[in-house]
Amino acid sequence: QFIDYLKGIVHADFGISLKSNRPVLKDIINYFPATIELAI
Repeated sequence: QFIDYLKGIVHADFGISLKSNRPVLKDIINYFPATIELAI
């Protein structure tokens, strides 16, 4: 099961978010600009 998870990460398939019920990658892309802004 863990190997399948790692294979998914390599292909940028992080699964479905339990909180938003959307693909995790879309959530990462959505919040990335705010993360960069806070880091600067």
